[in-house]
Amino acid sequence: RCGVTEIHARTFCGSPCSWNNPCEVPGETCHSVYSNWCGSQYTEIGSPNSSTLATTTSSTTTEEPTTSATTTVEKTTSSTTSSPEEDTTTAPSTTVPETTTSSTTTLASDELVVSTDKRCGSSEASARGMCGEICSTLSDCAWGEWCWSVHPNYCGSLPTKNFIGTPSLGASPRCGTSELDARGLCKNKCISSLDCDTAAGEMCLGVNWNYCDSPFVEE
Repeated sequence: RCGVTEIHARTFCGSPCSWNNPCEVPGETCHSVYSNWCGSQYTEIGSPNSSTLATTTSSTTTEEPTTSATTTVEKTTSSTTSSPEEDTTTAPSTTVPETTTSSTTTLASDELVVSTDKRCGSSEASARGMCGEICSTLSDCAWGEWCWSVHPNYCGSLPTKNFIGTPSLGASPRCGTSELDARGLCKNKCISSLDCDTAAGEMCLGVNWNYCDSPFVEE
């Protein structure tokens, strides 16, 4: 769907799109989105209050849209979301919702381990992209950081990255067999699946915010 970010496209049910049929609204691009109720009939009850709107707007402009169905909570007002611009979705919270999802899944094919542990960071993308300390509550994190539920990642499986200077976030489409494969391994950027190794099952995918374009050295 079309949107500024994955969460924006999913939350506001952007126009359906494909890589060969770009979005018409300036500033919007085509994103692969997580499961949603777009297209289902509904009725609206009341309207969102102004404080919630203000929080959402602030999150969208300062966080990268993280994207996904991750649940995080605003530090001062509780809210459930999936994270726009540092997308992923909303602001942090003093408490973190419980989850029944297993924290790791072993990928036998390449011995990588998918991690979904909550991590400390100034934003969801920062906590995930810099593999922040694993946490359970806000009290586990340093000042200025929050405990985030993050998108699946390979923290713990790949060498630690020491970024040169201040890393910058990006969300350019990348080739991969899945969003995690494309983002987590920082595979080649693409415009369409013609740019990818389709024989290996790759396709051009929209990804969550990441530091793939930032220079670094490995420990």
